Amino acid sequence: MSDSLQIARILLSRLQPFSYCAIDLTDPETGDPLTDVCLLGVDDAGKSVLLSQLCHSVDLAVPPDVPDPASAREALVLTQFKWNDRLVYQARRGSPRQNSPADVLWLNESVHEIDGWHDLGENPPGFDEFRERFGHCGLGEDEVPPQPPRAFFGADSSLVDSCDTKTLHAFLESIVDEREREYRSFLELPENRERTVAEAEEEFETARPSLLPVLQDLWSSMLHKPIRINPEKCAVSPAADVAARGAQSLLLRTGCLLRQCFRRPDEAGFLFLDEPETGLHPAAALNVVKLYRSILGTRRTQLFAATHSPLIASQFSPQQRVRLGSGDGDRVAASRGIAPEGSDPNQILKRDFEIEEALGKKTSSVEQTLQAGRAAHDIDEQDEDELADLIDEASWVRKP
Repeated sequence: MSDSLQIARILLSRLQPFSYCAIDLTDPETGDPLTDVCLLGVDDAGKSVLLSQLCHSVDLAVPPDVPDPASAREALVLTQFKWNDRLVYQARRGSPRQNSPADVLWLNESVHEIDGWHDLGENPPGFDEFRERFGHCGLGEDEVPPQPPRAFFGADSSLVDSCDTKTLHAFLESIVDEREREYRSFLELPENRERTVAEAEEEFETARPSLLPVLQDLWSSMLHKPIRINPEKCAVSPAADVAARGAQSLLLRTGCLLRQCFRRPDEAGFLFLDEPETGLHPAAALNVVKLYRSILGTRRTQLFAATHSPLIASQFSPQQRVRLGSGDGDRVAASRGIAPEGSDPNQILKRDFEIEEALGKKTSSVEQTLQAGRAAHDIDEQDEDELADLIDEASWVRKP
């Protein structure tokens, strides 16, 4: 079994808009890190800043559209991870664009015993001060967690394992090129030199199935109509069905995530979604988290989403919703969701977003508005099960 790495807590000190904020990301009943987390709050509460810092904790390659406050260079970001059965800490500077491996410090659990550890909030330190006080508890290079699979999907970027893919055509082109390279390498293996081309091709297709048929089935299931991928043109048809920017973006992101799962099927990872509702029909937004989860399957992936949408927030339980708002003085405070599990988006909007009746007084009106769209946009459970089986089968065959 591969390493399991999950974020349990994060502390932001001297980072705007967080003067000092310690955020617990564990299940209050079990104490384990939450598998799914939704960040919500008013504008300028710090949702995107927090999401980018969570992302940066597992990947120093930063998406180009994440915020980088002027205060970040001197700020401290302290992340607690649960790594298999132990706790480890990562301390680093808050600036995503000015960080380097030298500015990242990994600490072991003995840091708890040092004077001042439990009083950080009384006099919030910057990174340099923190390193001076606690740096001697650092982990050795061979004790640092390995780089996990990770994906960040923001408004203007799709970054998967540090690689940015801009367009659907470029994504399909990279799959076709990679497939051709794999086939040429396969033909050069000593055991294939005496085989005919037909025999080698059959063995290659059996041992290393193509991603394109699985991808085609996924996209057809999402759009509820047959989609065809043309490997020669690196294009999708009918083109009219994927012409909308929102549709192209969702196809690209789901495709990138599926390819990552294909390549690294057994590894625990992270998925970060910044405003995943952008460009989507409301009924599609109501099911987008379920869609991503169906692609991830049983892979132990921690999912974080920052949103302005009650449709997205309604897909998370109260303990999974983290509300950012005003605290004491100039500090941002974090609290859990208020609306109970099973609440519709109208109740989420009223209680968690604290907006009174913006969608109308009758809760049922929201449901009625969305029901017609669900029939066209929801993921059919049978299709979802069949797709999951196909992904699992293809991933299993690819294992050495």
